[in-house]
Amino acid sequence: MLRATSLAAIAAAASILSVSPALAANRYVEDFHTSDAKDSAATTADWNEAAGELRLFPFSPAPLGSHDTPDRAVAVVLAGDVAYVADELAGLRTIDISNPAAPGPLGSLDTSGSAQCVVVDGDVVWVADGPGGLLAVDVSSPATPSLLGSTAVPGGAFGLAVEGDVAYVACADSGLVVVDISVPAAPSVMGGPVDTPGSASAVVAAGDAVWIADGTSGLVAIDVSSPSSPQFLGTLDTVGEARGVALAGGLAFVADGDAGLAVIDVSTPTAPILVGGLDTPGTARGIVLFGDAAYVGDGAGGLQAIDVSNPAAPVALGSWDSPDEAIDVAVAGHAAFVADALAGLQVVEISKAVEPTQLGAYDTFGNSTDVVVDGDVAYFAYGTVGLEAIDISTPSAPAPLGIYDTPNFAIDVTIDGPIACVADNVSGLHLIDVSDPSSPVLLGTWLTPDIARASAVAGDAAYVAAATAGLQVIDVSDPTAPSFLGSWDTPDEAYDVAVAGDVAYVADRLSGLQLIDVSDPTAPSWLGSFDTIGDAQGVTVVGDIAYVADQAWGLQVIDVSDPTTPTLLGSRDTPSQARVVDVHGDLAYVADGNSGLQVIDVSNPASPVIVSSWSTASSVSGVAVAGDVAYVADWSTLVRTIQVAQRELDTELDLGQSLAVDDADHTIVRAKVTTTGTGDVSWQLTVDGGANWQGVAADGSWNALLSPGDDLRWRANLVWSTQSAPNVSELTIDWRSEPAAIDSVVDVPADGGGWVDVFFTRSGYDFPDETTHPITTYSIERRLDGGERSTWEEVLTIPASQADSYEGAVPTVADSGATVVYTVVRVTALTADSTVFFVSDPDSGYSVVNGPTASPDPLAGPSELTVGRPSPNPFRGSTAISFRLPTPGRARIDIADVAGRRVRTLRSGFLPSGAHVSRWDGRDDDGRAVASGIYFYRLETSGGRIARKLVLVRD
Repeated sequence: MLRATSLAAIAAAASILSVSPALAANRYVEDFHTSDAKDSAATTADWNEAAGELRLFPFSPAPLGSHDTPDRAVAVVLAGDVAYVADELAGLRTIDISNPAAPGPLGSLDTSGSAQCVVVDGDVVWVADGPGGLLAVDVSSPATPSLLGSTAVPGGAFGLAVEGDVAYVACADSGLVVVDISVPAAPSVMGGPVDTPGSASAVVAAGDAVWIADGTSGLVAIDVSSPSSPQFLGTLDTVGEARGVALAGGLAFVADGDAGLAVIDVSTPTAPILVGGLDTPGTARGIVLFGDAAYVGDGAGGLQAIDVSNPAAPVALGSWDSPDEAIDVAVAGHAAFVADALAGLQVVEISKAVEPTQLGAYDTFGNSTDVVVDGDVAYFAYGTVGLEAIDISTPSAPAPLGIYDTPNFAIDVTIDGPIACVADNVSGLHLIDVSDPSSPVLLGTWLTPDIARASAVAGDAAYVAAATAGLQVIDVSDPTAPSFLGSWDTPDEAYDVAVAGDVAYVADRLSGLQLIDVSDPTAPSWLGSFDTIGDAQGVTVVGDIAYVADQAWGLQVIDVSDPTTPTLLGSRDTPSQARVVDVHGDLAYVADGNSGLQVIDVSNPASPVIVSSWSTASSVSGVAVAGDVAYVADWSTLVRTIQVAQRELDTELDLGQSLAVDDADHTIVRAKVTTTGTGDVSWQLTVDGGANWQGVAADGSWNALLSPGDDLRWRANLVWSTQSAPNVSELTIDWRSEPAAIDSVVDVPADGGGWVDVFFTRSGYDFPDETTHPITTYSIERRLDGGERSTWEEVLTIPASQADSYEGAVPTVADSGATVVYTVVRVTALTADSTVFFVSDPDSGYSVVNGPTASPDPLAGPSELTVGRPSPNPFRGSTAISFRLPTPGRARIDIADVAGRRVRTLRSGFLPSGAHVSRWDGRDDDGRAVASGIYFYRLETSGGRIARKLVLVRD
């Protein structure tokens, strides 16, 4: 802004000429194919020059923390905030993982052999101790683990699975041994060995069968329906050397040594079938499943993340090169815990939490009340409809598989191998074979004394929350003929039950949480209780913490490390009625009735915090989380899939920022942004070098800048969305400074000489909403002589009309012939205050003698409105449109498409009489290139209206 008493007082400031057009000083276009304008220090997103995009980087597993153990960490299992590590010759190590970024030692037990595998069962950890056999370790105090009992097994203990009171031990060359662990202080061999063809290194159990990773012999299935007499069922010789195995949804996922991952259909145990696989870079040794991903300890190949949503064609998601040899993996929430041999325990981030967003929905036949996930199948309890299996291999498009219509009102469902246990209200417990989810078949039922509300299965026993009948324990070793084992009558109404080790945890409505000793299932006995403030309806136990959905009082977090005296750690009131809770890592997912899904951070159990939520028009009664997706039972009959995490893109490396992109010295007061791209991107501008940033919409709307300056920069925040990944392929920023900017000074064609057209863009104060210094008039001035003491004379004034561009024809001092004679002009933007005005940089052009002989009076115009032929037409780059005005006055020239819609305004404002030229470069008002086709230019003046056709041809 300049303040002066006359224009002559600032003449010396305008002595520098600009021969080229000034349009570049008002527009910046970035296509991201170069990094010339990239602020490398501030940009964290992927400024990808090859693709010409600003985008998010792909997500890659990244280290969070580590703890070095004394020997070789070869196996890891998690329980709450404790990791239990088999550390070979150093035995069992307990590690505090409450802060995954800084895991720390808790305690240890130096075993007699070489610790190879660990399994947590309540307050007991079972250790496969190589030549030391099978060990029972008391971890009621993880800081001081102590040996309870042990038993020798032939060949040594190398792999381990525990089901109820039975342990299945992989004994290398001796195959499988079955151990009775009902008395941890005195475990004893009860069956086997079953000599497998290879070397048994890992075992997993489900229902009446176990599957063994048997080295060079591949996968072996053994019938354990009679644990004392295990029988060989079938085998599949894999390509590599089977070392680890995990089960989900009738599929076995095998860590197959040098051959990587093998996926095997085990729905018929006597005839396993290979369905897919993926070769990993290292030697696959351990494997864990998490949602639709498999995480593989790949030896020298580190941690491998593999998408197994299509089991026939697994796809690598990402990897992390661990310091030593990744042998085993456990997953909790957003972190993987890797037993990394000599590097101990490594903690790796494997996903990012996101704001819950619905992916898909499926309209069911009934009101869904509960949900559980097994592999690619979700099982829903649907009230009057019974049990329904839903295909969730594509979470955005859940699809029906099969239904079993129970007699009454299905409330709850639990999956145990190929068996679904359905709590069916007054008709009791129903055991349904879901080995073929498309055709569920009833196996057996048990009529409970009162309403069957929920169940949990451990070993051969089902524990049923039976309302006023309390806890009922049912023998389901033969699912076709379940039988009564024992019961314990709780004080109020048993609504939900969870079992960990020898303790059953019952959500007992008004009497809160009841803890019951079920070490002898035939004679359950009371241990302790905690009377919650509300109405206990759901319970989940992780490690030494019980999470209770306490209806109107939200989530209650209870320390159950001493089952005889449970104590409250913390609580979080939820907006509606907390009914069910599912816990993964540091996040609790609460089905909260009418408020939908509530996500609560429980990393500090004393102070749980709601971090996000997802609401529905109906009432949410159940939730199960698998990997990145929460599956919600919605009373409105809809099955909903909600994304709560993602492993696709790195959402933290999300910022793009530029260096200064303008080269003008004038103060910028207005700007607008337009972009080409997808997804959600938020934009900010600064014109004071980054001291102040201002949010702007990328919709082509003009923004008054709150902190004007002359150093323009931009930054973009890329926001992850389940609908589309954010990226920007082109960015255009237009700006307006305090003075107008001359775009060009060009000869007026066919005018007989003596005239130039001055094209300029408006001042940043020439806007309808301007209140600071609204522009009233533009004065075009011509310089009379050169040198430092130039003087200027006004040759044309144009009223300000808030048009984005203006044009005025001004007379020249002389025409160019053999010698080029330049005419130097500038534009002054005037305000109502005579002391406030803004002077543009000068520019120059020249006229030539062309067309008819010049009129003796250079200001005299033609006698009528005429329009020349566009040249060229058709055109590719740009075309010139010439016209003559018989008298001075307002004129407007627009470009329109064949439907009559305005595409671009080329001129709008006061023009003198005489010849004029407008140029169109094939772009719209926002600077975007329009498509090939037929367009029309329309000239409107007080003397009439003329329209002509234009043809734009793109290559």
